[in-house]
Amino acid sequence: MLIPQVTLGITAIATSWFDHVALFPAVFPSPVAWAAGFAFMIVAVLAVRPHWRRSMEEGKATWRLFAPASPRERRMWILLSLSAGIGEELVWRGVLPALLSRLTGSLAVAIVLSVLSFSIAHAIQGLRSVLAIAAFAVAFHALVFLSGSLYVAMTVHFVYDVIAGFTYATFARELGLLESAPAL
Repeated sequence: MLIPQVTLGITAIATSWFDHVALFPAVFPSPVAWAAGFAFMIVAVLAVRPHWRRSMEEGKATWRLFAPASPRERRMWILLSLSAGIGEELVWRGVLPALLSRLTGSLAVAIVLSVLSFSIAHAIQGLRSVLAIAAFAVAFHALVFLSGSLYVAMTVHFVYDVIAGFTYATFARELGLLESAPAL
């Protein structure tokens, strides 16, 4: 999964350069924007954490995709989270809304289409997750709007993914499921 994520990010950067989409403004986000991002991340983790555990208790197999067990898997999870946080934000909050806005003439339509495609891209996680991911996507768009850049959304996305993976692994150990989990 690391290679497709990195490829996604590189493709987004190349597209932004070719189509003149500004992705990296020189202005650093305000403390208010960083606080909003941190607050969103805390609320999101607290809201979703019980669902992570419940999905494991219910025997849903998808948790195995998100539970790095060994030190090597944890290092790879951090790299994957970083590449997803950067690459996915470059595509779905940066390049895609800009290009769709030009195409449709409407930023609102562009954001709706971006949210839908981001959610569908995560369909492997199940319908319930897709709906939650759509809500996350809307929140990430709000963070981009509030901060004036992708930096806060990238950071929050990265940290959230790391927390999710490490939490899944912790739950798997607590529930005695990790021994039966295949290596990632």
